[in-house]
Amino acid sequence: MEILYGPNFNIDSETAVAIGKFDGIHLGHKKIIQTLSEVSRNMNLKNVVYTFDKNPKLVLNHEKFTPLMTNDEKSKALEKFNIDYLVYENFNENFANLLPEEFVRDILVKKLNVKAVIIGENSTFGKDRSGTAKLMKELGKKYGFQVFVVELLKENGEIISSTKLREKRG
Repeated sequence: MEILYGPNFNIDSETAVAIGKFDGIHLGHKKIIQTLSEVSRNMNLKNVVYTFDKNPKLVLNHEKFTPLMTNDEKSKALEKFNIDYLVYENFNENFANLLPEEFVRDILVKKLNVKAVIIGENSTFGKDRSGTAKLMKELGKKYGFQVFVVELLKENGEIISSTKLREKRG
């Protein structure tokens, strides 16, 4: 697994990209990564996990926030999944202000050479979290990549999420 750090990265090979914070690598994340592996294998693409060097809440809301795992722990956990590339984007104010289409065009298409995107059904992206799975599908048609939306996993009727895991930790 090659680890790249934003904003200065570029992948020449065609890729399938899973986008998310991947904090804690819970069952929902594992389902997204499993989908990434299947899609990349079926489409003969390199696979990429695209995440952030810090949680957006730290930058946007200046919240006191304890991640479930450090970036080193996240990298080690993701190594087990046969990922080709792990990209840590520099999440800062400039990045946070990218409009959804700018993110897709400038990062996914130009830097990651994306042919498939894998996201959770509740994923958001771009300025003010204004990009949705529906918009990603529309942009995929415009820029020539497929979008695979992974349904949320539930346990005992509750959505499995990093937020819920943090709440349980107390």
